[in-house]
Amino acid sequence: MVATQESVTSGTAPRSARWFSESLPAAISETLSEPGPLREERLAGLRAFLALPAEKDPLYKKYAHLVNFDLSEVTPLVKGSSFPQPQAGKREILVVHDAEGTHVHWPEGPRPAGVQVQTREDLLQSGADTISQFLGLGQPKEEKFSAMNLALATHWLRIVIPDTPARPVRIREISVLNGKGQALAVRRVLHAGRLSRVFHSEEVYTSAPETSSRLYSSSTSLVAGADSEIVSLTNHTPDGATVSFYNRFLSAHQNAHVYWLFSGMDGFRTTVRNFSRLEQQGSEVTDLQVFYGDEDQSCSSSIRVLHDADDTRGQSISRGVFKDKARGIFTGMMRIDPSVKKIFSYLSEHAMLLSKSARAETAPGMEILSSNDVKAAHSSSVAPLDAEKVFYLESRGFPEGEALRTIVEGFLASALAKSPLEGIDQALYQLLDGRWGGHHPTWNGRGETESLLPGSAAWKEAADVRIDEKLR
Repeated sequence: MVATQESVTSGTAPRSARWFSESLPAAISETLSEPGPLREERLAGLRAFLALPAEKDPLYKKYAHLVNFDLSEVTPLVKGSSFPQPQAGKREILVVHDAEGTHVHWPEGPRPAGVQVQTREDLLQSGADTISQFLGLGQPKEEKFSAMNLALATHWLRIVIPDTPARPVRIREISVLNGKGQALAVRRVLHAGRLSRVFHSEEVYTSAPETSSRLYSSSTSLVAGADSEIVSLTNHTPDGATVSFYNRFLSAHQNAHVYWLFSGMDGFRTTVRNFSRLEQQGSEVTDLQVFYGDEDQSCSSSIRVLHDADDTRGQSISRGVFKDKARGIFTGMMRIDPSVKKIFSYLSEHAMLLSKSARAETAPGMEILSSNDVKAAHSSSVAPLDAEKVFYLESRGFPEGEALRTIVEGFLASALAKSPLEGIDQALYQLLDGRWGGHHPTWNGRGETESLLPGSAAWKEAADVRIDEKLR
């Protein structure tokens, strides 16, 4: 792990000017043969990244924990080794991001009617207006790590689901880091039309462990059309040296219902920022997150939900388990506009510590500016493992290690209880089982992973049943 002396001695984050120089956007544009306006957009993004603080809200500034790493040797221009491309599953649109670019694999048989999938090469031929809209969604220059993504993104993806599609749409994205010093920056926009049902997953892996830093940057802008039902799942399992930044933005239209799901089971430094705007009446968002950290890993999750219309529902449930010297930070804010009514808002952040050196902080917040039929609540806790629960299981014949793991599994799975995906808890148990033993899941080069993950046949079978018949 490359660390600056400043970060080690002072405990503060290394200055981001040391990460990327202003010459990098020009180098990316030149390598990709991009026109001048795109070069200027990248440069504007990098300048915004360098100028913006890690956290703008003064209430949460002390919770910005980005220490002991340096990305100055990391670049999106590093190439990795090639690997066999997996095949798309039944009725599945498969997108693979690697050092060579973005590869789209359509299912066998007829393609989903009206669904558009555009890569960077496609977008460059779509006209200036389409490119401008693609780059501008989510206000990327307003938030530090979203601005970084704008500057570095070499993998673009725009997906458009038409109104009233004939059947649910399954989109599976796989991102694989397979080179030393590699940065993989993905920028995606998903437009889900009226009455559409969509299951989108983002899976992040490394092909082999590295001791030096790698970077994964992900920006997702989701526009949920009226009466749409969308599940967006992120499965984050890179190696223990990868630094990752996720920015996810939601604009929810009338009666749209969106699930954000995040499973963070590995990675050195992981930052997740979800911003959901419930813009029209009847829209709903359910944000569910689970994290597991060991050794010197840390994760930071920030949730923002804005109730801007009547009869909207927003709930966020986060759970984290930390051992060794791992650290977790959970912050959240639910804001209810003064003019709205009939609101339900709930925020829950809880962490479990398995060692004396592990740390976690929770800071839930609510800004309730309306008194018109509002139901709002939050809860939080940080506590060590309950010794009485361990003793109870041991008295029932569980060995100590199995008793600990069972309690942890149940604690994390409780955050996913509201998920519409059947089998997600079983996939979580299998993944946690490997991590509990100190293993890091890797992409094995045959289009699959070495443990039961959301890409496995068992996962897809369960998910297909739910998305086709029971998504609510």
